[in-house]
Amino acid sequence: MYFLGVLNLVLFALWGEGAFVTQLNHMAQTQKLAWYYNRLKAMSITEIRHRVVERLKKNSGAVPDFISELHPPYVLPRLKGLSERWREAAKQPALLDEWRELAKKVQENQFHFLGVSWPKVVGQPDWHRDPVSCALWPNRPYTFDINYRHNHGMGDIKYVWELNRLQYLQPIAALAAAEKDGDLAQFCIQQLLDWIEHNPPWRGVNWNSGIELSLRVISILTLTTLLDAAFTDEQKQPVLRTLYQHGYWLARFPSKFSSANNHRVAEGAALYLLGVSLTPSPRVLGWLEEGFHILEEEAQLQIHADGIGAEQSPTYTAFSLEFFLLAGAVSREQERQFSPAYWARLEACGAALRAFLDKEGNFPRIGDDDEGRVVFSGFKEPDYMQNVLTMLAAALQKPELLPPKARSSLRTLVFGALPAAAPSEPISMRHSFTNGGYTVCRDTLDNDRERLFVIDHAPLGYLSMAAHGHADAGAIWLHLDGQPILVDAGTYLYHAGGVWRDHFRGTAAHNTVSVGDSDSSTIVGAFNWSQKAKARLTSAALESNDWNLAVEHDGYKKRYGVVHRRTVAARGAALELTDSLDGKAEASLPVALHFLLHPDVTARIDNGAVVVEKAGLALLRLDAPGGLTLELCRGSETPKRGWYSPCFGVKQPATLVRCSGLVAAGQALKTTITCY
Repeated sequence: MYFLGVLNLVLFALWGEGAFVTQLNHMAQTQKLAWYYNRLKAMSITEIRHRVVERLKKNSGAVPDFISELHPPYVLPRLKGLSERWREAAKQPALLDEWRELAKKVQENQFHFLGVSWPKVVGQPDWHRDPVSCALWPNRPYTFDINYRHNHGMGDIKYVWELNRLQYLQPIAALAAAEKDGDLAQFCIQQLLDWIEHNPPWRGVNWNSGIELSLRVISILTLTTLLDAAFTDEQKQPVLRTLYQHGYWLARFPSKFSSANNHRVAEGAALYLLGVSLTPSPRVLGWLEEGFHILEEEAQLQIHADGIGAEQSPTYTAFSLEFFLLAGAVSREQERQFSPAYWARLEACGAALRAFLDKEGNFPRIGDDDEGRVVFSGFKEPDYMQNVLTMLAAALQKPELLPPKARSSLRTLVFGALPAAAPSEPISMRHSFTNGGYTVCRDTLDNDRERLFVIDHAPLGYLSMAAHGHADAGAIWLHLDGQPILVDAGTYLYHAGGVWRDHFRGTAAHNTVSVGDSDSSTIVGAFNWSQKAKARLTSAALESNDWNLAVEHDGYKKRYGVVHRRTVAARGAALELTDSLDGKAEASLPVALHFLLHPDVTARIDNGAVVVEKAGLALLRLDAPGGLTLELCRGSETPKRGWYSPCFGVKQPATLVRCSGLVAAGQALKTTITCY
């Protein structure tokens, strides 16, 4: 009741008495009230005060047109050094071929983002149409009056936002610059001008989120850097005006407190890049200083000392790393550069990400992944993690950070030439990232196959919301010779996901133990949690080939009186898992042990064990604990079991090995996974 009282006070402060009643009527749906309730629970009193002031600013803010600050001759901002490096693409025919194919699709209005193809239209893109529902998001109301979180009939807002990042124009502009194609340059410019015309400042959904503005700023700066000479004076003024309006918005409404995750990094990068590239003025220099400070600070906050990203998602870590690296590249052309501590933290991040890659460059998917990119390489980019690591290796000239299969892209050209190829390294590598909360063991088996094993003993996520974490305490991931086998279910959807959003980040979609069909951490919204499991590594002896470790978490202690403990011991080609629920539970508990298989592999039950195969070749054998019911689930709707999301917006059936039954406190559940 305390939080409901705080909710009422805050809403009253935000909207006043009459509007307060109207808003309560409008928010009568239980889901929306619950969202406000749980969102407030994640806030400190200091943050609540900040949110009240922020809302008052949103209600009273008018957007300057900046006409008084813009005088001819208009000078477009350019990111020093990048245009020269990006033009190096002219020497790489394969890269130009990729961009030509992309340009052809875009010129025909063929867009494919987040697993969905956009309906084709004649003329310029339909900036406000959802590609799934085909409904139009409002484009004229004040942006902060639009309900995008709970308007599921419209579709997931991420789809519209993705198109409006304008990132698809980045490689097309690079192609136009490399081939000196004036027509293609004007195509990019006209797309940008059409966006400006149909998205007046602070009107419609495309001005609501700071990270969206930040990514759009980077896209626009890419165009002005590469195509500067192609803009007429008449075209320059609206482009400059929209950049100033974006910067003003970002400085006015920063992501702070529980929202200061990758959004904060994005905003810092955009402000910094605007600050170093626009004509200096007190306002612009203020953006420069603020952006520089944000990036220096967030590099230390959002990357643990051991290199693991604090959001507990490798892809979000790579996404943030892109922002840090792009800003870092530009800073090298400035008198004031980022500190050695900044670059040292990025190097640690790269080393940690590199440790998770198998011999084919695949990495265990952990936590959320919405396919966010900073520098765009194409509608589909399965090697994103490798691409970012290649960018970092070029930045630091550290060949040991190069991934197994490095390739060139617009992103990697940010730092020019790649370092010489890394010397071949032994496959075996075992390390516990104690700050970030993962242990990675990469071994060479007797048949020369590589086994990559990862176990989670990490925090749920970053800050009070832990927005992009999953309820995966104690979960494991397993790749064999470059083939993912035991996997995370993925993400699927965000705002419009509903029960599917809950399923994909719930415990039953991960390779760990659930009690009473509940999650180890309690979901209370698409990006929020109430009770959060605390996991830790209790022991690790990783020096020999017969290594062992132990982890535990308290996610079920309050509800069931037990702590989940898991030990893992390597015995040659076998991994011996032992799970127990230790505590004071008076009766046996309903328990399920899950192993989700990658869709590329199949499974069958053979004499009480599960044999996992690919193309008829056995990969491993899973001997399940005795006394439990063993079943294979695949694509079940009720209850939801056996699903995998290969990319945002797409889900498909996958085999889930489920072992379930009543288990007494302290009873050991032994599973043996033998790799062939």
